Amino acid sequence: QPDDAFLKTYPNFPDKEYVRKRTETDPLAYFPFLEEESDKFGFVDANGRLQVAARYDSVATDYFCDGVRTNAMLVYRQRQLGAVDKTGREITGFGYESIEPLDGELLLVKQNGSAGVWHEGGFAVLPVQYQSVEVLNETFLLVQQEGKYGLANFFGGRVGEAVYDEIRNLGDGLVAFRQNGRYAVVHNSLLLERKFPVLAFLYDSVEWVRQDALRVRIGTYEGVVNASLQPVVSPAPVRLKPLPAGWLADNGTHRQLLDAKGRLLADSLDEATGNQSFFAARRGGVWAVWKAGIAPRLKFDYDTAVLLGTDGFAVKKLANPDKPNSGVFYAFFAPDVFLKLGNFQHVSLLQAEGKPTRRWLLVTDKSGNQGLLTVKGQPVLPAKHSRISPLGPDLIAFQSGGRWGLADGTGRQLLPALYNALSYEKGFVSTLKNGTWSGALTFRRSTNASSARTPTTRCFSLPPKTASTASSPPTTNRPPSSLSTKSATGSTAWP
Repeated sequence: QPDDAFLKTYPNFPDKEYVRKRTETDPLAYFPFLEEESDKFGFVDANGRLQVAARYDSVATDYFCDGVRTNAMLVYRQRQLGAVDKTGREITGFGYESIEPLDGELLLVKQNGSAGVWHEGGFAVLPVQYQSVEVLNETFLLVQQEGKYGLANFFGGRVGEAVYDEIRNLGDGLVAFRQNGRYAVVHNSLLLERKFPVLAFLYDSVEWVRQDALRVRIGTYEGVVNASLQPVVSPAPVRLKPLPAGWLADNGTHRQLLDAKGRLLADSLDEATGNQSFFAARRGGVWAVWKAGIAPRLKFDYDTAVLLGTDGFAVKKLANPDKPNSGVFYAFFAPDVFLKLGNFQHVSLLQAEGKPTRRWLLVTDKSGNQGLLTVKGQPVLPAKHSRISPLGPDLIAFQSGGRWGLADGTGRQLLPALYNALSYEKGFVSTLKNGTWSGALTFRRSTNASSARTPTTRCFSLPPKTASTASSPPTTNRPPSSLSTKSATGSTAWP
């Protein structure tokens, strides 16, 4: 029992009966009732048992319809607002303009424009003297007084006087204080010490840019510290851009690539980028690519480098520098998938909506035609389409001759390229042809092992659009997740 556990922890608690009744009544729903003889309100539980005697002039109006389950219940005495708990003990006294939950068993009270805090146990935590009180984090309350901010703990102890322009919870146990335009950052644990720490206002700005990496700025200098406030990248006159596995430092004339610990990987770069597995850097018009976490080889010999998702890249080296269409793309996916893709102009990664593990390689040839390959290099759709786009979790829309068709994720055609637009919603595909939306199609794989990828189709009637609507469809009637050859504004896709 919860009350037994509490009393075992606090065996000398003076009011054991209160703890027992509080535990007993906490899960109950209460409903107000009016005692005709006294013209006063009290509370009964859902079984009609009297729980709080009738001694109040009124109660919160929403209790009459829905009842109340919270421990703190709002009541009025002589038109003054107060709170009573479910055992009948008055918590706050009366005379407040408003009482509302703040956090856990804390109640925010307001009186004459000032705010204070009471505990549901019946004692004041903060006096009613602040402009505002709010929860800063799991340890502290943020208080505002005369336009300045300070800290208090959940038991009412003032931790930091209200002398700061801003106090911000940064998360990961860090709190930022701003005074005279500069920030100091300290750990929660230091604020719990008996003596408030001396704050060093060093920074013009502080912000998390990724987990365990806090970017700080001092004038034109930027640096990085971790959650323990230990330096990762020393402040320097650069702009720092976070990469998934490192940092790009730009001083305006050249760029440096740093790893996650701030160690220099490559200098004097024209451009650099990275994903979780690889870095790519360009110098003098050519690219180098290497695996994150190892010392770079820095062999700059690729004319094109493209990062693919979080774990892959594609590179191309021109066979003849005077012929931009020459050369073959190669791709690599961690840990050991190496592919020769072919003579394409561009390679990118295409991912299914809502299924990041379902992905393909989108390739574009020298004529601008698009095709699709698996991430193991197997052909899905030939490079003869003007556009290819995912339409659902395992559906691929392709455009040929200005019309749209549909294939599954293996490239098997489900609908020929005959439609002005396709729309996908909740597993169903609708088609637009000759100004009319029709059908709601769902494609399911056969359970027959010999034709496991043969689609089956279920059709439902769909009210046709009028000719005028289809030729110039209003935005409000456009189906979600749709593709079109032309919309009312002349764009190539509907949002």
